[in-house]
Amino acid sequence: MGTTLRLLPQAFLSSKDVEFVPELRVGNNHIHREGQRIYRSLQQHGLYGRSSAFPDKNHSISVGLINASPQAPRKILIEFLRKLKGAMEELDFSIKSVGGEQQLDSALASQS
Repeated sequence: MGTTLRLLPQAFLSSKDVEFVPELRVGNNHIHREGQRIYRSLQQHGLYGRSSAFPDKNHSISVGLINASPQAPRKILIEFLRKLKGAMEELDFSIKSVGGEQQLDSALASQS
């Protein structure tokens, strides 16, 4: 969408157009504001709350990715998942890939 937004800015409404203030409450009651990096806020302040569906690392978050670009090499997708897994583990979560992507699961397992 970023490219389309730059080419046709009048085709999309902004948060200001709809009077929406994009904010997210993270740990320590800190308000994450637009323009900041969400991951940095989570690293510094932690989570606001944790869903009972994911009480610990034994309850993985299922992640499915669709590679809609035939130009993106599979190794880039696997590297992205490895980095995502590492970032989620820093926040005390675990992830697993879903869908028929067994190679991605084995790539994620090899990082552990």
